[in-house]
Amino acid sequence: MAMGILIARLAWLQLIHGREYALKAETLLEGRYEWLDTARGTIYDCRGEILSVDQPVFRVCLHYKLIRLYYEWFWRDQELRYLNAHPDKTPDDAIRYVQQEYGPQRRKADGILIELADIIGVSMDEIHEEIRKLNKRIFVLRTSRARRLWYSNNNVPFESQPDTRAISENFALRVPNDNKRLQLIYKTRVWEMTQPQPILKPIPRADALTINERFVGSLLGGGHAERPVTVQTGKTRVYPHNESACHLIGQLGPISDDMTASRPHDPNTQELAAYYSGDRRGWWGIEYIFEKMLRGRRGWVRKHMVADRTVRIEPVFGANITMTLDIALQKRIRELFEGKNERGEKYLGGSGSY
Repeated sequence: MAMGILIARLAWLQLIHGREYALKAETLLEGRYEWLDTARGTIYDCRGEILSVDQPVFRVCLHYKLIRLYYEWFWRDQELRYLNAHPDKTPDDAIRYVQQEYGPQRRKADGILIELADIIGVSMDEIHEEIRKLNKRIFVLRTSRARRLWYSNNNVPFESQPDTRAISENFALRVPNDNKRLQLIYKTRVWEMTQPQPILKPIPRADALTINERFVGSLLGGGHAERPVTVQTGKTRVYPHNESACHLIGQLGPISDDMTASRPHDPNTQELAAYYSGDRRGWWGIEYIFEKMLRGRRGWVRKHMVADRTVRIEPVFGANITMTLDIALQKRIRELFEGKNERGEKYLGGSGSY
């Protein structure tokens, strides 16, 4: 009888759920994936002078495990989880439990941020404003994902919405209970929760080295192995000639939340070309007109932990653009309009097109 039970169990695992468990095992064997950044194309004038180029920079990054401690909805979700697990407890019990569980992490995070602000020479208000923006962006991404899952799980035809406000309003209409909606949102995960998120402006190399040295091994506790503060190498767009011909060259700017997608775990080339949190795009001028050519496309790689197999999509670098503009001539014309001429007079049009 015992042997019969074991054989039946084995058949159930192999024949009925074999494919399901094989897929789960395969997923566990897949190594950590990595997104490969691209390089934006360079803009040249007619003589080969660089007008716009990417240069490497150092950025301070905060992990979501720290960021979330400064968001009210995180604390509320933890209280709701406690009450669901302990129906006999009161809301006050939940507040005390969450404070006991995450209060020490919050106090340690406060100390880390104070020291970080001192190293890079910014105010705590600036850091908290950056954290507020990151929390809001991640919450919006999780709301969008939770809404899609609700439509799928309830077999309701999906209703596309034009912007983040409409997404939130539609989800609230579908799930009117605030607590239930919040719990659905916090059951989701997005890529931004697993990766360090850059804040503030680029920092000097010396500050980057100091931060790396100071915060090595500095963890929040609670079983979290992620460092709350790291330094990430990245790139920034540099315009060597400053305001000269800036109206023609253009400039980059952040993408709006409406354009932000959540990074997929197994992307295709079309998804790799999409815009994600932290991306920038051309706002005007040549940077805007030739955005698709200049931007390029990021890549992606994941290595199998056992088999000698790597899935890799190579990044495509952005194309360079050569303008008919002569930047030296442009500068001289600008100087003439601004008063550096034989009469020493300024003329209208000095800041416009010549």
